[in-house]
Amino acid sequence: MLRNVANQRFHVTAFGNNGTVSGIASQITCELAKDGAAAAALNQANPTEKGTTGRYVFDLLQAETDAYELDFRPITTANGVQLIGEPSSVIYTQAPASAGSSSLASTGGLFDGANIELFQDDDYSGVFAIVWDITKAGTDFTGVSGALFGAGQTPGSPTITPTTIAVSNLAVGSMRVTATFDKSGLQGTAGRYPYTLKALIGSSRHTIQQGTVTLSPTYVQFST
Repeated sequence: MLRNVANQRFHVTAFGNNGTVSGIASQITCELAKDGAAAAALNQANPTEKGTTGRYVFDLLQAETDAYELDFRPITTANGVQLIGEPSSVIYTQAPASAGSSSLASTGGLFDGANIELFQDDDYSGVFAIVWDITKAGTDFTGVSGALFGAGQTPGSPTITPTTIAVSNLAVGSMRVTATFDKSGLQGTAGRYPYTLKALIGSSRHTIQQGTVTLSPTYVQFST
């Protein structure tokens, strides 16, 4: 979900003993806590059901998405019904991409826009390195001397940092950043972490990309 952007929705599915439950939109409400603040009711009092599927949607105001952490708390007065937020009741928003910027990853990364998925016991180097191609018309990237990357929940104290990070293809309007990660540095708690990518120009730091790193557990046991 994008931060502080209109025309977005929160989805809820209602479950009972025999599967999804339809026809109870008037018995469903939802509260929202933003960035750990006190929860308040959504502007839309009751959701709209999608057909008779038991899936319901709340249309969100732009202001309701203006936070990093959105903690949705769906409530129902229907007996024996449980509400599940989709894809989750707690959503971490992303800043919308600035005009003219783009990003991509090599074949080694699971990458969707600004979102990266890394696995705890994997190595990301060579053809598996994570690569961003940054473009912004008219911006002179030729003076960029390096880049910084960090992902975590505590500002200034990243949980995930790259083994190496380098810039290349510096030009007016575009540049490339390549980061490698070693499995020894990916042993933190599995979860989602916001990240910031910055370009260095002299002693100045400039944010060029933001997104989310999902650190996923691995279930494969290797033997040597």
